[in-house]
Amino acid sequence: MEKTQTKLNITEAIWKRYPHLKVGVLIAKGIDNSRPDGEILKLLRKSEHDAKNKYAQIDLGNIGKLTDWREAYRSFGYKPSSTRCSTESLLRRALKDNQLPDISSVVNLYNAISLQHTICAGADDLDKLDGPLQLTVASGDEKFTAIGGESTELARAGEVIYRDEREVTCKAWNYRECNKSKITPETKNAMLVIEGLENTSLSEMARALTELSELLHRFCGGAYELHLLDSQVSEMSDQSLLENRTIPVEIPEPEYHKHEAFQIRKDKLEEICELGLEPYPHKFTPTISVKNLKANEMQSFDEAAADTSEGISIAGRIVLFRAMGTNIFAQLLDETAKLQVVFNRDHTQVVGLPESEKPIKFIEKKLDLGDIIGVRGHLFKTQTGEMTLFVKEATLLCKTLLPLPDKHKGLSDKGTRYRKRWLDLITHPDVGEQFRIRSRLLANIRKYFDENAFLEVETPILQNIYGGAAARPFTTHHNALSQDMYCRIALEIALKKLVVGGMNRVYEIGKVFRNEGIDRTHNPEFTMLEAYAAYWDYNDAMAFIENLYATLAIDLFGSTNIGEREDKSGKKHVIDLKTPWIRMSMKDAIKTYGEIDIDCLTNAELVKKLESKVNPDKLVDMPRGNLVAMLFEEYAEHHLIQPHHIIDHPIETTPLCKPHRDPKLKKKGYVERFESFILGVECCNAYSELNDPVLQRELLEDQARAKDAGDDEACPMDEEFIEAICQGMPPAGGFGIGIDRLCMLFTGVHSIRDVLFFPVMRPEE
Repeated sequence: MEKTQTKLNITEAIWKRYPHLKVGVLIAKGIDNSRPDGEILKLLRKSEHDAKNKYAQIDLGNIGKLTDWREAYRSFGYKPSSTRCSTESLLRRALKDNQLPDISSVVNLYNAISLQHTICAGADDLDKLDGPLQLTVASGDEKFTAIGGESTELARAGEVIYRDEREVTCKAWNYRECNKSKITPETKNAMLVIEGLENTSLSEMARALTELSELLHRFCGGAYELHLLDSQVSEMSDQSLLENRTIPVEIPEPEYHKHEAFQIRKDKLEEICELGLEPYPHKFTPTISVKNLKANEMQSFDEAAADTSEGISIAGRIVLFRAMGTNIFAQLLDETAKLQVVFNRDHTQVVGLPESEKPIKFIEKKLDLGDIIGVRGHLFKTQTGEMTLFVKEATLLCKTLLPLPDKHKGLSDKGTRYRKRWLDLITHPDVGEQFRIRSRLLANIRKYFDENAFLEVETPILQNIYGGAAARPFTTHHNALSQDMYCRIALEIALKKLVVGGMNRVYEIGKVFRNEGIDRTHNPEFTMLEAYAAYWDYNDAMAFIENLYATLAIDLFGSTNIGEREDKSGKKHVIDLKTPWIRMSMKDAIKTYGEIDIDCLTNAELVKKLESKVNPDKLVDMPRGNLVAMLFEEYAEHHLIQPHHIIDHPIETTPLCKPHRDPKLKKKGYVERFESFILGVECCNAYSELNDPVLQRELLEDQARAKDAGDDEACPMDEEFIEAICQGMPPAGGFGIGIDRLCMLFTGVHSIRDVLFFPVMRPEE
């Protein structure tokens, strides 16, 4: 592209008043802005959605990029509450779900970039400008006609404006654009401008400018010239071209670096290094853990002080610290328990400390709560009977730079506990025990399956085609293959292919991903157990499942009675997993708990029963089987407190299941499927697996048609899977268990997030 003669001139007055200003200038030549493009509109809607998610819980008055603009507007006499910069205006619309209008490709794209980066953006039609554009301070006699306006007004003296040689093109900086140079579908050549102040970095400006040019080139064609101006390169020239600018890598300093506690600890770290100590040594070998200490091995204080034997070594984090004359008492937390230790002025040494330094003073002045240390010494019993270690030798293993949560306030905010699980584990030892139970449960599940001749396998997480459940997938892109791929939504398809191949009993415990909502029992990323056994049916699977749960309970609690657990509404129930569990068909459950006999009702009557509980729009043209499933969910599910197997589901809900062997039930469209429920929550899903390739194809074709009709949770056609079934799959029973929900039941927690080390959370600002 020939270098443009059109320039943006930023006057000296602007640089003096706003020295942190950065302006990205994009000159576009020969573009096509006339074609409507649904993909661009999707990008804009996604930017609106992402901006809302990012800022929904945040006071806009605390966002540095916006407060910069508010201060700028105050500086030339406008109230930010009534006159806002362009990006804040867009953001407020997004927060109110007030969609931006579909104007044109260029406008939609610069609005999307503005929302994405919280950067002001605008554009002028180059062919409609009278001379170069200027960013300057208004004298008060410049004419301005707003987009959509007919009357001409004057700019206010002192405000920042864009203008050409004839009139104002943008009033109040980037607040109101003019009618004359607005971007239209006929625009062929344009100048786009993005702007940031102090809290917008030069590197982010460069990223936004590059992204905008790439999007414009992709959708509108044309040729582009990119300039980045700031106080160092303040005029458009070869030097201001983005390709010629050296953009510093700007890594923002975290907020905690400004905290006094961090600065104090960092100073201590430097002082420790100056003493010649290694604050982060490579290794320390504890000889015993706190939980394995035995009270009968304790001595008196004097005996422990005089003992010259090697003693025992323990490592842990300091969680309590108090000086008492010649002694300092502390508590160390190792992996599972706390131990009191005492440092003594006359007997305790610090490994690596110069002889000129007093160990007790070093411990008192240089160690903090949260530091990790290793100690060697001898056990004794205090006058209050507390087991204590008399420390002969202390080793600093890790100097911490951040303090632990306040010991009185603790760590109570659930969001912080989930995001910063490491702090949660330090301050709430019971949380660690929940996760140890999870690990023990997984080990015992594997043992149970191994004892029943199942083979554990691993199958791909990334898939070309997703299937095996009704769910919307996460999409990713494989660069080397240049193709989109999907994170699996179920383990089923790959495991069935192995059964076809002659692996008669297989199971997998692995992550699956479903692009769905988050609530008490759902996380988009979760752990699933799926298993398939050749020559079984759903009756065999029922017996296997209930025996698995009973076995796990006996191992953990010594009984099938696992104690009190809360249901969804907070009511407590004593749960017993003893076998056999209650077995009840879906329609009998609706009749028993909802007092609705579906065999006596028409589809219209079923809809009538659901209208008060379900959005009526969802009921339009709903197949009968789906209506039955919805009636079960609304009227029966929450009554299933003690273990139930709900059997014989409508075929519409289950495209991969074998039709019922009972001719009457088969004719009515029921399949051999069961779901297991405890506390009103599904804990297992199982089938007599479909192995008829002709019927399998018909059902998957129905799914593919539903997907084409707009059903986000329907799966695409999987020809490779059908090919495998055509090769011959023996009759089989298959089932899936959500491991996270199983752990919720056995640990007694109320939310799935309490059994996930790092649940999906909205990112913190």
